Amino acid sequence: MKHMKKILLVAALLAAMTARAQMTPEAIMGSAPGMPSWESVADYFKGLTYYIPLGIEPHRNTAIDGYFASLKNATEKANTSVMSQPMHVDNSAAQARAAQLNKQANSRAAAGQKMQNFVMSLTPEQQQKFMNCKNEQEAMNYLKKIGKWDEFAALMSGTPTPSDNGGLTKEEEKWATMDLTAEIEQSADRMAKAREAKAKLKEEINKAWESNNALLSLPGKIEGAQEDAVYGHGNSGSVAQLRAQYQRELDNFYSIWAPKWLRAQQDMLDALRAALIVDKKVDKKAEILGRLSGVGPNPAIAQTAYIRAFEYLREAEDILMGEEFVEPEE
Repeated sequence: MKHMKKILLVAALLAAMTARAQMTPEAIMGSAPGMPSWESVADYFKGLTYYIPLGIEPHRNTAIDGYFASLKNATEKANTSVMSQPMHVDNSAAQARAAQLNKQANSRAAAGQKMQNFVMSLTPEQQQKFMNCKNEQEAMNYLKKIGKWDEFAALMSGTPTPSDNGGLTKEEEKWATMDLTAEIEQSADRMAKAREAKAKLKEEINKAWESNNALLSLPGKIEGAQEDAVYGHGNSGSVAQLRAQYQRELDNFYSIWAPKWLRAQQDMLDALRAALIVDKKVDKKAEILGRLSGVGPNPAIAQTAYIRAFEYLREAEDILMGEEFVEPEE
C-alpha cells in the first residue's frame, strides 16, 4: 500500500510539472493580479512621499505591495514555465512532410513531362484537335479514334493527377494562403493608441500637479507654521489646519487623476489581450509554413504569443500613474 501511495505521489508530481511546463500565453496573462483601487494608489504615495507635511507615520500600502508581489511571482512562474520547455524543437516531422511534398512535386513534374512528350508525338493536326477537346471524355474519345488511347493510358498509368493546391492539406492551404495584414495592422494601431493615450495623460497629470499652487506651497507653509509654533510665533492649530487642507488637496488630486490613469492602464492591457488573438494566428501560420519547408515550430520563448504575454506582465507594473514602484526594504 505504501509503495502504491508513493507511485501515486510521483505521478501527481509529474502531472503538476507537466501542467506547469505547458502554461499557455492566456494563462500567463491571466496570472497577473487585478489592479488595486485608486485610494490604495493615493495612500501609497502619502505613506512614502508626503508623510512629513501630513504629519503621519511613514508607511507602505499593503494592497500596492501585495499587487507587485503577486505580479513578481506571476512573472517568475511564467519564466520557469517557458524556460522549462525545450529550446530546440524536433524537426523530424516537418522534414518528413517537406520530403513528402517534394516527392509529390516531382511526381507532378514527371506527369507534366510525360504529357508533353505524348503531345509532341502527335502530328500538328492531331495536337490541335486534341488540345481543342472540351473535356476529358471528348479527349478520350478522340484518342481512341486515332488509335492513341492505349499508348496514352499506359504512359500515364500510376502517375498522380496534378493538384491545384500543390499537395497541401485543406488546413495547410488555409493557413499558407491566409492574409493577416489587416488584423496585424488593426492590432498594432489599437496598442499604439492606448500607449499614446497613457503618455498624453501622464503629461496632463504633471501639468495639473505643477499648476496646483496649494499642493506646491502647503508643505512649505506647514514647515513654517511648525517652526513658528516651536518659537512661540504661532500655534499647533495652524499646523493642523494646514495639514487638513493638504490632505484635502491630495485626496482631490488623486480622486481625479488616479481613476483616469487606472482606466487608461486597463485599456492598454485590453489592447494587449486583443493582440494575443492575432499573435496566435501569426504563430500558427509560421508553424505551417515552417513545416512545409522542413522546419519545426519555434520554441515557446520565440513565439509571438509568448512574447506578448510577457509584455503584458511588464505593462501590468504601470499602475502608479507612470511612477516606478519602490521595493520594500528587507
